[in-house]
Amino acid sequence: MMSVLVISVFGQTKKSVECRIWKTESFCEVPDSAKVHSSIHYRVASMLGVSCSELDKKNYIGVWVTFQGINKSKLIMKSQYKNISLIRKNKEILHPIAYMERAEPLTRYTPVFSSNKSTFEECVFELKLKGKYDLFIIFETAEVGDKLIIGGFLKAVIE
Repeated sequence: MMSVLVISVFGQTKKSVECRIWKTESFCEVPDSAKVHSSIHYRVASMLGVSCSELDKKNYIGVWVTFQGINKSKLIMKSQYKNISLIRKNKEILHPIAYMERAEPLTRYTPVFSSNKSTFEECVFELKLKGKYDLFIIFETAEVGDKLIIGGFLKAVIE
């Protein structure tokens, strides 16, 4: 059973954010209900992709975050996704192995993941105000109770 955690989203209060372990047999299988952002703008970028099948070869853990009702129009990522942190219960801090950039249309295409080795001056995801979005982030490890922070955008605890 999934639980919804109501937390404070930067600049917001009492908005729904679901943060959970993404249980899947393959990172190539994105749920049909997912709303993955599709408008991404890079400035001075060197992007390195990693295939979902390559991710499947390791024992990585996916974290799936769903949020809505955020009055922000942009999610800005830092190079190598250094502004995404998973704070483990033992206080260890991890950054992502990969981040799913897009997966639309979900029924026809394999998801596109960018590696944590990607560098860019700026990466901006354009969001529709009050829209619903899903983020899929891959870590070396993650478990219930760990805290996910996307700097300046949202905080959530994996439930």
